[in-house]
Amino acid sequence: MSTPRPAIRSYEILEGTGAVGGQSIRCLVCRHTSHNANDVHHRYCAHCALFHDEFTHLAVWLLRHGGDSDEFAAGLKPEVRDYLRQCLRR
Repeated sequence: MSTPRPAIRSYEILEGTGAVGGQSIRCLVCRHTSHNANDVHHRYCAHCALFHDEFTHLAVWLLRHGGDSDEFAAGLKPEVRDYLRQCLRR
C-alpha cells in the first residue's frame, strides 16, 4: 500500500477561460495565468520556467526523504524556491 501524497499544489486548472472556452492554467507560485493549450497540457508556467508536475515530485521527494531544499532548489527562480520552502513547512 502506498503512502498518501501530501497536498502540494503549485497550479490550478480553470475551466471555460481559455481560447474558445477551453482550459487555462494559473500558477500559484507567481499567480500568472496562461490560456495556451500547450501550457495547460504540460502543466507549465512560462513565467517561472516551471513544469508543475516536476515541482510536485521534487517537493514530495524532499518531504519523504528529508532532503535539503536549498541544495535541490539552487537552479530555480527565487519565487519558485520560496514557494517550495513554503510547501515544505506545511
